Amino acid sequence: PARAGPFISFLTDILPVREAQRTVAKIDAELRDGVNRFTEVTISPIKNPVVPDASGAEQAVLLAGEEAATAAGLDRSQIASREAELQDKEPGRLRGRAEAGLFETEMLGSVTYHLVANLEKPAFKAYCIWKAYGEVLRGVEPERATKFRRVFGRRLLAGLLKDIPAQPPQIKASPSQAALIISQLQAAFDAFIAAGLCTKATLQVDDVLVDIWATGGSLELVLPVLVEGDPLVDAQLLLSEETTTPVLPDPIQAALVSWLEEAGPGYVSLQTYYVNSRWRGRTEYSNMVYVPKQRLFQLTLHR
Repeated sequence: PARAGPFISFLTDILPVREAQRTVAKIDAELRDGVNRFTEVTISPIKNPVVPDASGAEQAVLLAGEEAATAAGLDRSQIASREAELQDKEPGRLRGRAEAGLFETEMLGSVTYHLVANLEKPAFKAYCIWKAYGEVLRGVEPERATKFRRVFGRRLLAGLLKDIPAQPPQIKASPSQAALIISQLQAAFDAFIAAGLCTKATLQVDDVLVDIWATGGSLELVLPVLVEGDPLVDAQLLLSEETTTPVLPDPIQAALVSWLEEAGPGYVSLQTYYVNSRWRGRTEYSNMVYVPKQRLFQLTLHR
């Protein structure tokens, strides 16, 4: 009698199983999608109280940027001309992108929508000025960008942030020194708040990890600081997402780096991240709904 070949066996035995698996997977996906949509409708996301943007430091930050540009040998007339051009043309370009809704990342989209709706705020002016700085600095020696960043931070410390502790913390591992380091870092961020660079700063201290580092059990200690109400966040994010700019309108980071340069005998490394202030549902995410951004400064003490 004739027998079914291996190909016919594959068709009759294997394919129905795979088709059943696809059907089950499709039903599972539809169920999950339905549950997610039901959850979004019935359970409102937890919305923390909105922390307003800080204010009052705008002119001091712009002046420090101008002084940094002069110290880096940039052509001030070229910068001024390009800034005026950007302030005139960028609103139309950004509105066009917002209307098209085509963005490389969700973050870029939500920030663009928010900036376009708030062109009168300091973030847009800072965006235009620092974009002009970045365009000029990309065409000159890298050392000039380094000079710009260093002078920008030092000018802020000498003027706007004159109340910051005069000496940075000495990075030594002992219980008393660990307590002093934490106190000085908190005082530095309190100075940022008082100066109008942010509204709130929370130093997150794990006493167990601090004790391990202070008694010699660890070479590194990570101290996260959550910052809220930085009025220039939109400009920082948009410039970093759109271009490979060598400088950003980030006075907090610039001042921190300059202040901590003199720390010793160990040293402090710094990393910064941007996080949403609350969870967003699937619909909010797909529609690129903007929520206020928080900044996470991760300070690592190396002894």
